[in-house]
Order: sequence, then C-alpha cells, then structure tokens
Amino acid sequence: MCNGRRHHSDLENALLLATVVILLLAGGAERLGAEAPMIAVKIAMPQTIWHPGDKVRLHIEEDNLSDQSIWLSENRTGDMRSGIVVKDSDGKLAPLLADMSKNLRIGRRYSQALEPQQHFAQDVNLARQYNLTKAGSYTVFVVKQDPLTHQKVQSNILDFSVE
Repeated sequence: MCNGRRHHSDLENALLLATVVILLLAGGAERLGAEAPMIAVKIAMPQTIWHPGDKVRLHIEEDNLSDQSIWLSENRTGDMRSGIVVKDSDGKLAPLLADMSKNLRIGRRYSQALEPQQHFAQDVNLARQYNLTKAGSYTVFVVKQDPLTHQKVQSNILDFSVE
C-alpha cells in the first residue's frame, strides 16, 4: 500500500511539474507576444526592369499592428539602421548621388501619427537618391525602428535590374 501511495504521489508531482512548466511557457509566450514588432513594413515596385534615367519607383507601406497610436518618421537613404537600403549584385551599398551624401532624406519629409490598425503609404523615386545608371542587378529593402518596442523591422526584399 505504501508503495502504491508513493506512486500516486510521484504521479501527482509529475502532473504538478507539468502544469507549472505549461504555465511558465504560456507566460513566456505572452512576453514574446508583447515584444513582437508593432509595425509591419512592406515594399513593392511596379516593375523589376528599369533603364538609366527612369524614375525607379518604390512603394512603401507601414502598418500599425498595435492598439495604440504611433509616430512614424521619414525614411533615410543608405542607412542600415533605419531607412531604405539599395545594394548592388556584389552586396555593396549602391552609391548615393553626390548631392544626397549630405542630405540623407528620401521621399517626402514627414512625422506621421498612425492610429491603431491603420497604414501609411508613400512612393519614392530611388533614382533621385541613388546612382542607378550602372547596369546590373540590385536589391532593395527598408529597415524601420518600431516606435513602441524599439526593434528593427525589415521589409520584404525586392530584386530589380537596370539594363
């Protein structure tokens, strides 16, 4: 009998331990959810083949996934920390135009309040900031800092070429 009671006790302890582990994991998942980015960034281009002198149009959308108002800031060029990044086929940053090396703003200047579940969109001409006259393959993506979690959020990556 004593052995049977001990077995029951071990089973109870195992169930109690399993319950504690489940609760801890659930709490961890909630913490991870709280730290998940509260913005999403998507980019698109109307075409993937461009020619020197073309307006290389990039469409940027930022979505507020949170239940709070957030402030978005303008995009910057060539800034791996926060902004629009264009790389050539060798993985090097595409060269900025000479007049852009001092003024790294791209697109219109803005400081935009974005209400919960809303999105902000803008179109920019990459050829006004980058020297895209050299034929070749390029990639572009956008990196933004989430204003709530302060995490870096990267958009999808697009490939395009200049012929």
